[in-house]
Amino acid sequence: VFSIRSWTRFLRVSRTIADLAEKEDIGEAELLEALSLRSEQVTG
Repeated sequence: VFSIRSWTRFLRVSRTIADLAEKEDIGEAELLEALSLRSEQVTG
């Protein structure tokens, strides 16, 4: 479950990943990568 703050951070990380890949839009791959990074952070 995402709080508003967590959701905003998740989207910001997704945007950064897309920017680094020089993509104009955030795609599924960027969202999944951001989610995997969040999972690593939560589990320690």
